[in-house]
This record gives sequence, C-alpha cells and structure tokens, in this order.
Amino acid sequence: MTPESHAWARKANKDFQTAMREMAIPAHGNPEAVCFHAHQCALRYLRARLALSDTPFPETSHIVVLLEMVLELEPEWDELRDALRVLRNTAMDMESLHVEPTREVAQQAFDACQAVRKRVRSRLESLSDTEAAV
Repeated sequence: MTPESHAWARKANKDFQTAMREMAIPAHGNPEAVCFHAHQCALRYLRARLALSDTPFPETSHIVVLLEMVLELEPEWDELRDALRVLRNTAMDMESLHVEPTREVAQQAFDACQAVRKRVRSRLESLSDTEAAV
C-alpha cells in the first residue's frame, strides 16, 4: 500500500471503530454519529483505493462522485452503488435541523459501511500482496 492509501485506510478504520462502538450501545447510542462515521468510513476507503493507483481525486464528500472514479479501476464495484446511496442519503439527512436518524437508519448506514469496507479492504490487501510479490 502506498503511504497515502494507508493513511486514508487508517482514517477509515477509525471511523468504522467509532460507528461500531456507537452501535454497540443498545439504548443510548448516537444514531447520528453512526451515520456520520459510516459515511466517512466509506468515503475514506474509496479515497484509499484511488490513492493506491495514484489517481487524483477532488476534495469532495460526495461519495457517488468518488465511486464513479473508482469504477474506472474496479468496474465490478458498481454493486456497491446501493450501499453508497444509503450512506449519501443519511449524510444528506443529517444536514437538516429537522431530521434525526433513528436506530434503524443508523443500522442501515452501518450495514452499508460494512459492505463497502469489506470490499475495499479485500482489494487493498490483494493489491498490496501483488506489489510485495513483484
């Protein structure tokens, strides 16, 4: 892994850990924090994948924009589109003063984040193994 992709992956994992901690608190967890950190986790993992290929990307938190860039490298990741839309929608909802995410919405965001995280981490590891073998 490149230093930049490793740094993005490390940040993404910290977001995942925070979301997971909040989900583990049954009655008093913070669904908004879960949604925020789940979105950040997926966003940063996409950045890690782009950084691994030295693909420049814009400073944006629009997750679908980054997905479109990643699809040029990983076309099969189009299957992540629905999960990323869930994360985009929860992030947009959090921008409203009048929307409070429920525990169910937080669970959907966390599940979407886990799907993205699993796919990206697997690919980062396989590409890093390939580079190490060369």
